[in-house]
Amino acid sequence: MPLSDEEQRILQAIEKQFHAEDPKLANEVAKTSIYRHTGRQLKLAIIGIVVGLLLMVILLAKSILFALVGFGVAFASAVWAYYIFRRMTRAGLDDFRRKSRNFWARRSEHEHKRGPFGNGGP
Repeated sequence: MPLSDEEQRILQAIEKQFHAEDPKLANEVAKTSIYRHTGRQLKLAIIGIVVGLLLMVILLAKSILFALVGFGVAFASAVWAYYIFRRMTRAGLDDFRRKSRNFWARRSEHEHKRGPFGNGGP
């Protein structure tokens, strides 16, 4: 249900007051989303999958039992990633993708300005 005009004016007044009283906190709140923590957990789960698969491949030469430890780590991380995805709503995934794209675009633009060796020239 959308807000009425009066409610929107009240909300804007509260936002202005918040920015005036504590601009540092207001900027920090504006930068973060509710999906930041979930995104961080998802990255850790993906790293866990990769590490588990690497352990499995590397330890397979030593013993199958050791390789099962790597498989267990990868499997547990995959289950964790699955539950993280289930917690994220469609809007959360879209927000996460947009912010990731913006991060990589800014990074690419910054590297383009610096040059390939960080010295500002070609």
